[in-house]
Amino acid sequence: MDFDRERAKQELLKKMLTTQIILIDESRPFQWRSGIHSPIYIDLRRMLGYVDLRNMIVDALEAFAYPYRDSVQVVAGVATGGIPLATMLADRWAMPLAYVRPQPKEYGLGKQVEGGVVAYKKILLIEELISTGGSAANALEALEMERAEPEVLISVFSYEFPEAKERFANYNWERLTTIFDLMEVLEPRRKKIIREWLRELEIV
Repeated sequence: MDFDRERAKQELLKKMLTTQIILIDESRPFQWRSGIHSPIYIDLRRMLGYVDLRNMIVDALEAFAYPYRDSVQVVAGVATGGIPLATMLADRWAMPLAYVRPQPKEYGLGKQVEGGVVAYKKILLIEELISTGGSAANALEALEMERAEPEVLISVFSYEFPEAKERFANYNWERLTTIFDLMEVLEPRRKKIIREWLRELEIV
Protein backbone atom coordinates (compact mmCIF):
# COMPACT_ATOMS: atom_id res chain seq x y z
CA MET A 1 0.00 0.00 0.00
CA ASP A 2 1.53 3.31 -1.11
CA PHE A 3 1.43 5.53 1.98
CA ASP A 4 3.96 8.00 3.36
CA ARG A 5 3.72 7.51 7.12
CA GLU A 6 5.95 10.37 8.13
CA ARG A 7 4.17 12.88 5.93
CA ALA A 8 0.77 11.63 7.14
CA LYS A 9 1.86 12.03 10.79
CA GLN A 10 2.93 15.62 10.23
CA GLU A 11 -0.24 16.53 8.33
CA LEU A 12 -2.45 14.96 11.00
CA LEU A 13 -0.70 16.73 13.86
CA LYS A 14 -0.69 20.11 12.12
CA LYS A 15 -4.40 19.76 11.43
CA MET A 16 -5.09 18.80 15.04
CA LEU A 17 -3.19 21.88 16.19
CA THR A 18 -4.99 24.30 13.87
CA THR A 19 -8.40 22.90 14.88
CA GLN A 20 -7.40 23.13 18.57
CA ILE A 21 -7.90 19.44 19.10
CA ILE A 22 -4.41 19.61 20.57
CA LEU A 23 -4.17 22.36 23.21
CA ILE A 24 -0.89 23.43 24.82
CA ASP A 25 -0.98 25.94 27.66
CA GLU A 26 1.79 26.18 30.26
CA SER A 27 -0.16 28.73 32.31
CA ARG A 28 -3.15 26.42 32.88
CA PRO A 29 -2.15 22.82 33.56
CA PHE A 30 -4.84 20.38 32.51
CA GLN A 31 -5.79 17.58 34.88
CA TRP A 32 -6.34 14.21 33.25
CA ARG A 33 -8.68 11.50 34.50
CA SER A 34 -5.59 9.62 35.72
CA GLY A 35 -4.73 12.60 37.97
CA ILE A 36 -1.72 13.66 35.90
CA HIS A 37 -1.30 17.42 35.47
CA SER A 38 -0.16 18.38 31.99
CA PRO A 39 0.39 21.47 29.81
CA ILE A 40 -1.16 19.52 26.93
CA TYR A 41 -4.70 18.30 26.38
CA ILE A 42 -5.93 16.39 23.36
CA ASP A 43 -9.65 16.23 22.65
CA LEU A 44 -9.83 13.78 19.76
CA ARG A 45 -13.61 13.57 19.94
CA ARG A 46 -13.68 16.99 18.29
CA MET A 47 -12.35 15.41 15.09
CA LEU A 48 -15.88 14.09 14.48
CA GLY A 49 -16.88 17.64 13.54
CA TYR A 50 -14.22 17.97 10.84
CA VAL A 51 -14.91 15.83 7.79
CA ASP A 52 -11.47 16.27 6.22
CA LEU A 53 -9.62 15.48 9.45
CA ARG A 54 -11.90 12.52 10.12
CA ASN A 55 -11.08 11.11 6.69
CA MET A 56 -7.35 11.76 7.18
CA ILE A 57 -7.40 9.76 10.42
CA VAL A 58 -9.30 6.86 8.89
CA ASP A 59 -6.96 6.84 5.87
CA ALA A 60 -4.03 6.60 8.29
CA LEU A 61 -5.74 3.89 10.35
CA GLU A 62 -6.32 1.88 7.22
CA ALA A 63 -2.71 2.23 6.12
CA PHE A 64 -1.25 1.30 9.51
CA ALA A 65 -3.67 -1.63 9.79
CA TYR A 66 -3.11 -2.85 6.23
CA PRO A 67 -0.44 -5.46 7.12
CA TYR A 68 -3.02 -7.16 9.36
CA ARG A 69 -5.98 -6.98 7.00
CA ASP A 70 -5.79 -10.57 5.78
CA SER A 71 -5.73 -11.98 9.32
CA VAL A 72 -8.16 -9.64 11.13
CA GLN A 73 -11.79 -10.77 11.31
CA VAL A 74 -13.41 -8.10 13.52
CA VAL A 75 -12.72 -4.39 13.99
CA ALA A 76 -13.39 -3.21 17.55
CA GLY A 77 -13.31 0.15 19.30
CA VAL A 78 -12.61 1.12 22.89
CA ALA A 79 -15.57 3.09 24.25
CA THR A 80 -16.18 5.81 23.66
CA GLY A 81 -13.57 7.50 21.52
CA GLY A 82 -12.55 4.42 19.58
CA ILE A 83 -16.10 3.54 18.52
CA PRO A 84 -16.58 6.00 15.63
CA LEU A 85 -13.10 5.28 14.28
CA ALA A 86 -13.67 1.53 14.42
CA THR A 87 -17.05 2.00 12.75
CA MET A 88 -15.57 3.92 9.83
CA LEU A 89 -12.76 1.43 9.29
CA ALA A 90 -15.10 -1.57 9.60
CA ASP A 91 -17.33 0.01 6.95
CA ARG A 92 -14.39 0.50 4.60
CA TRP A 93 -13.30 -3.08 5.04
CA ALA A 94 -16.84 -4.51 5.14
CA MET A 95 -16.00 -6.31 8.38
CA PRO A 96 -17.96 -7.06 11.55
CA LEU A 97 -17.80 -4.35 14.20
CA ALA A 98 -17.65 -4.57 18.00
CA TYR A 99 -16.94 -2.22 20.85
CA VAL A 100 -15.76 -2.65 24.42
CA ARG A 101 -17.34 -0.90 27.41
CA PRO A 102 -15.25 0.13 30.44
CA GLN A 103 -17.14 -2.49 32.46
CA PRO A 104 -20.01 -4.92 31.94
CA LYS A 105 -23.52 -3.49 31.92
CA GLU A 106 -25.38 -3.81 35.20
CA TYR A 107 -28.62 -4.67 33.43
CA GLY A 108 -29.87 -6.66 30.44
CA LEU A 109 -27.37 -9.26 29.29
CA GLY A 110 -24.55 -7.72 31.32
CA LYS A 111 -22.20 -7.52 28.35
CA GLN A 112 -18.92 -5.66 28.21
CA VAL A 113 -18.15 -6.51 24.59
CA GLU A 114 -20.97 -5.43 22.29
CA GLY A 115 -21.67 -5.96 18.59
CA GLY A 116 -20.25 -8.66 16.39
CA VAL A 117 -19.25 -12.07 17.72
CA VAL A 118 -15.61 -11.96 18.84
CA ALA A 119 -15.06 -15.46 20.25
CA TYR A 120 -12.20 -17.22 18.46
CA LYS A 121 -11.84 -14.25 16.10
CA LYS A 122 -8.75 -12.15 15.44
CA ILE A 123 -9.42 -8.57 16.51
CA LEU A 124 -8.14 -5.18 15.40
CA LEU A 125 -8.71 -2.88 18.40
CA ILE A 126 -8.77 0.92 17.99
CA GLU A 127 -8.19 3.39 20.82
CA GLU A 128 -8.13 7.13 20.19
CA LEU A 129 -5.49 8.16 22.74
CA ILE A 130 -3.15 6.28 25.04
CA SER A 131 -1.36 7.74 28.05
CA THR A 132 -0.88 5.11 30.75
CA GLY A 133 -2.90 2.65 28.66
CA GLY A 134 -5.42 1.61 31.29
CA SER A 135 -8.54 1.79 29.12
CA ALA A 136 -7.00 -0.11 26.21
CA ALA A 137 -5.54 -2.74 28.54
CA ASN A 138 -8.96 -3.20 30.13
CA ALA A 139 -10.51 -3.62 26.66
CA LEU A 140 -7.90 -6.19 25.62
CA GLU A 141 -8.55 -8.16 28.82
CA ALA A 142 -12.31 -8.07 28.18
CA LEU A 143 -11.81 -9.36 24.63
CA GLU A 144 -9.60 -12.18 25.85
CA MET A 145 -12.21 -13.08 28.46
CA GLU A 146 -14.58 -13.54 25.50
CA ARG A 147 -12.00 -15.91 23.94
CA ALA A 148 -11.11 -13.36 21.26
CA GLU A 149 -7.58 -13.07 19.87
CA PRO A 150 -6.36 -9.46 19.75
CA GLU A 151 -4.23 -9.21 16.61
CA VAL A 152 -3.25 -5.54 16.77
CA LEU A 153 -3.95 -2.43 18.85
CA ILE A 154 -3.90 0.89 16.98
CA SER A 155 -3.97 4.28 18.69
CA VAL A 156 -4.33 7.67 17.04
CA PHE A 157 -2.01 9.30 19.58
CA SER A 158 0.34 7.94 22.24
CA TYR A 159 2.15 9.84 24.98
CA GLU A 160 4.71 6.98 25.05
CA PHE A 161 4.49 6.59 28.81
CA PRO A 162 6.53 3.65 30.19
CA GLU A 163 3.39 2.16 31.79
CA ALA A 164 1.75 1.81 28.39
CA LYS A 165 4.84 0.33 26.75
CA GLU A 166 5.01 -2.25 29.53
CA ARG A 167 1.30 -3.07 29.29
CA PHE A 168 1.41 -3.67 25.54
CA ALA A 169 4.84 -5.28 25.30
CA ASN A 170 3.26 -8.59 24.27
CA TYR A 171 0.88 -7.07 21.68
CA ASN A 172 1.27 -5.59 18.24
CA TRP A 173 0.81 -1.87 18.94
CA GLU A 174 0.72 0.66 16.10
CA ARG A 175 0.67 4.41 16.82
CA LEU A 176 -0.46 6.86 14.17
CA THR A 177 1.22 9.69 16.09
CA THR A 178 3.16 10.11 19.33
CA ILE A 179 4.24 12.93 21.64
CA PHE A 180 7.65 12.83 19.96
CA ASP A 181 6.10 13.22 16.51
CA LEU A 182 4.20 16.21 17.88
CA MET A 183 7.40 17.84 19.10
CA GLU A 184 8.74 17.71 15.56
CA VAL A 185 6.00 20.02 14.28
CA LEU A 186 5.89 22.49 17.19
CA GLU A 187 7.57 25.87 17.22
CA PRO A 188 10.48 26.17 19.71
CA ARG A 189 8.50 27.76 22.57
CA ARG A 190 5.83 25.08 22.75
CA LYS A 191 8.35 22.35 22.02
CA LYS A 192 10.29 23.50 25.10
CA ILE A 193 7.12 23.36 27.23
CA ILE A 194 6.50 19.74 26.25
CA ARG A 195 10.13 18.71 26.62
CA GLU A 196 10.34 20.14 30.17
CA TRP A 197 7.12 18.39 31.14
CA LEU A 198 8.41 15.06 29.79
CA ARG A 199 11.61 15.55 31.76
CA GLU A 200 9.57 16.05 34.93
CA LEU A 201 7.90 12.73 34.21
CA GLU A 202 11.31 11.18 33.47
CA ILE A 203 10.24 10.19 29.96
CA VAL A 204 13.12 12.00 28.21
